[in-house]
Amino acid sequence: MRKFYKLFQFLTLLIFAFFVIMSFPWQIHAAPLEVKEQTIRQQPISEMVAPGTNVIDAPGTNKIDAPRTNVTDAPGTNVIDAPGTNVMDAPGIAGGRPARALFTFGALGLFIVLLGYLATVKFNLLRRPPENLWRLNKKIIIALSALVVIFLIGALVLVFLAGKSETTKQVSPPSQWPVFHGDAARTGFSNSKIPSSAKVLWEITVDQFREFGVNDFEIQRPVIDQGKVFFATGQVFAADLYSGKFIWNYKGDRPDFYPSFLAAGDGNIFITVTNSSLLKNMSEGFIYALSEDDGKFLWKYQTQKQISHSSPVLAEGKVFVGDESGSVYAIDAKDGKLVWQQQLEADQIHSSPAYEGGVIYVGTETADYRGGGTDRGSYFYALDAKDGKVLWRFESDWRSNTLNLIHGTPAVSNGVVYFGSENGWFFALNKDSGKVIWKKIITQKERQAGSPGLVGVSTAPALGYGKIFVGTWEGKFLALSQKDGSTIWEYNYGDDGDGDGTDSSAVVADGKVCLGSHGLDFYCFNQENGKVLWKEKLGGPSAALSDGILVVPNDLAAAESPGSILVAFSDATYK
Repeated sequence: MRKFYKLFQFLTLLIFAFFVIMSFPWQIHAAPLEVKEQTIRQQPISEMVAPGTNVIDAPGTNKIDAPRTNVTDAPGTNVIDAPGTNVMDAPGIAGGRPARALFTFGALGLFIVLLGYLATVKFNLLRRPPENLWRLNKKIIIALSALVVIFLIGALVLVFLAGKSETTKQVSPPSQWPVFHGDAARTGFSNSKIPSSAKVLWEITVDQFREFGVNDFEIQRPVIDQGKVFFATGQVFAADLYSGKFIWNYKGDRPDFYPSFLAAGDGNIFITVTNSSLLKNMSEGFIYALSEDDGKFLWKYQTQKQISHSSPVLAEGKVFVGDESGSVYAIDAKDGKLVWQQQLEADQIHSSPAYEGGVIYVGTETADYRGGGTDRGSYFYALDAKDGKVLWRFESDWRSNTLNLIHGTPAVSNGVVYFGSENGWFFALNKDSGKVIWKKIITQKERQAGSPGLVGVSTAPALGYGKIFVGTWEGKFLALSQKDGSTIWEYNYGDDGDGDGTDSSAVVADGKVCLGSHGLDFYCFNQENGKVLWKEKLGGPSAALSDGILVVPNDLAAAESPGSILVAFSDATYK
């Protein structure tokens, strides 16, 4: 019987050691994550406030109550720091690790139960002779053994259920869309669901904007970050993703304040601003930085010329953008100071820079007027994100009687950078060397001399499921193979009578691909075969997607119309 006692004594010590081992690393690992979150929340910003900021005190809209637990290193990545390191908000469990916590407390419970049993046995060994031990402790042994078994089974069941819950949270974190085309690499791909039908969740109307004194009803390229939708039309607005309620608006610090394109990250929103809404009257360009929480002005930086088309991207703590001077800028996201400026061999930059692996990729628009006409292609550049050094340069193929401009935004994935030209050529280059992997003309007709129509590509290609999804100005939407550019399927949506097809960049997720056609419908297709799943009369702006909510500007709304300017679709309903 004393051997039996020694065995239980050894088992008790073993379980106690397990309890210590499970507890100690758990607490050590939790600490850095908590510090990291505090660092993000307490990032210092300027206290300067500019006139024109208006925080709207609509009940429940100043704070987003839905939990947002994932921490992302760079805007647009939607990836939790490392597998197994995300912090869950399980109440009452330090560090938010339900599975490990239950194992730990299970071990502690077994330790206490066995310790009690050993104390009882020890007490009876001192009082009774060993030959009477079994008879005297039979009921105690059975009761404690049953308690141990019940506790162990219950702990295992709870661990299993908690493990399933934890796995679900890791696989499906809330997605974001903090820059034009979703992420810094401009892939247009999201891990979110896409609505299965055109079920409207909320909409913002012309009349609502008029209440803010807005008479310009064109919204381009909304972005989504931390449960808020950010967009610009005469002013900068933030709305709740789930209700569409306005949170704040920023009117600007000057009468000729015309904001356009946005990027979000690190708690701030970065906006391109010009001095006019008309291209021919634009002469100044700025990047403004506002607080995501309340729209408070932080800083602004003036570029050499206007920023008419290029959308900013945030990476490595810098804001990258191109302007009409043909320069690419890297601006410190914290204080607005210029880090570097690289003047490229270009007349202007309308392409939005893409970032991947420490490199900026951007197209340019280059005109060579020797001989009285454009007789060469434009350049595509790869720049070092640290100092702007040109890593390589590629000259696009030239076609006669058309615009040989790289107006569209590139997309980067799996070592390849993809982009199209307005002359109809489409390219896949090695992202490290700039060498051609494949190229092809994806349009059939050419622009006629003197014609206002376009035929090529002005959009950012969307990447996903081994395909490239891109629309053309001649009225076609194509799904190409990423491997060799072969056409997998195409959809001819026509044009609006002016030779216009689309300048909408597609959203890809959940086995679907969605984009708009200029002046016509907004479509959602089955990405596999091009079957139309649903469509709405919204025109051709680029949409944004997050947490199962697809936010689409209405390009067809007019000032005299009472219709919606911004529409959100979702299969879910939020209160």
